[in-house]
Amino acid sequence: MSRNLIVVSGPTGIGKTETCYKLSKIYGGHIISADSRQIYKEISIGTAKPSKQEIIDNHIKVVDHVSIFEDYSVGQFEREALAEIEKDFESNGSSILSGGTGLYVQAVCHGLNKFPDIKKETVLAYNTKLIAEGLVTLQEELKSRDIEYYEKVDLFNSRRIIRALCVIEESNQTYTSFVKQELPPRDFNTIHICLAIERSKLYERIDNRVLKMIKAGLIEEAKSVHEHKSLKSLQTVGYQEFFDYFDGKTTKDEAIAKVQMNSRRYAKRQTTWLNKYVKGSKFAPTQLSNIKKFIEGNLK
Repeated sequence: MSRNLIVVSGPTGIGKTETCYKLSKIYGGHIISADSRQIYKEISIGTAKPSKQEIIDNHIKVVDHVSIFEDYSVGQFEREALAEIEKDFESNGSSILSGGTGLYVQAVCHGLNKFPDIKKETVLAYNTKLIAEGLVTLQEELKSRDIEYYEKVDLFNSRRIIRALCVIEESNQTYTSFVKQELPPRDFNTIHICLAIERSKLYERIDNRVLKMIKAGLIEEAKSVHEHKSLKSLQTVGYQEFFDYFDGKTTKDEAIAKVQMNSRRYAKRQTTWLNKYVKGSKFAPTQLSNIKKFIEGNLK
C-alpha cells in the first residue's frame, strides 16, 4: 500500500481549505487540519473554521476538539495528526494535510526537536522580568547567550524569546543546538503544494474576508469570550483587537481596521516562513489541473 501525504500550505485567506476539498474528492482520504486556532471549540468565525457540517462532509480531522481553557501543544498535535494520517494510509494509501500553522506542518512532515523540560519557576521568572524590565532586556540577554537564534527569531515575539531563554537557562546550551538536532526521516512520501497569488490580490481577499466575518457575527463571538481574554488560546488576531474595543481603548471601526492589518501582517509572516523552510512547488488556487498533474508525477 502506498503512503503519500499531500500537504497544502499557504498564507491565511488564500483558499487552502477549498483546494483540499477538491483534492480529497480526487484522491480520497481525510483532511488533517494543521491550524493552531481551528482546534478550539469556542471560537469559529474569527478562525475561519469550517462549519460542523463541512467538517463531517469533508472528513476533516484534528479540528474543533479542544477547549480554550485546555493547554495544547504542538507535540499533542503531532501525535493526533500522525494517528489520523496512519489510518488513511491503511485504508486509502494517501492523506491530505491542510497547513495554516508552519510549526504544525513541520511537526508532521519532519518531526520535532527534543527540548529539556522547563520548570514553571523559570518561565515565571522570565515573564516577571518581561513585565519589570521590558522586551529589550530579554532581547539583549538572548543576543548574548545565543546570537545565532537571536538573528533568526521574530524579536517582537516575546513568547518565542522567553521559550528560548528558558531552554538555555535549564540546559546551559544554546537554543540553536537543539534546533539543529538531526531528526529521523518520516516513513512516508510527502508531496508539498504551496498556494501563492499576487500580494495585492491576497491582501484584498483578506480584507474582504474580515468584513464577511464581521457580518457573520465575529464581534459577538469575541464578546462571548472577552472575560477570558488573558488565556493563551485567545492571544490571536481577530479577537485581541476587539478586546481592546470592548475595553474602550479603540473604536469599533479602528478594531476592524486592525484585524485587517494584523491579518495581512500574519499572511506576510506565513509567506516568509514558507519561502524559507518549505521545499514545495507554487501554484495559484485556481490551477487545479496543474496541481493534480504535479501530485500524480510525485506519487509513490
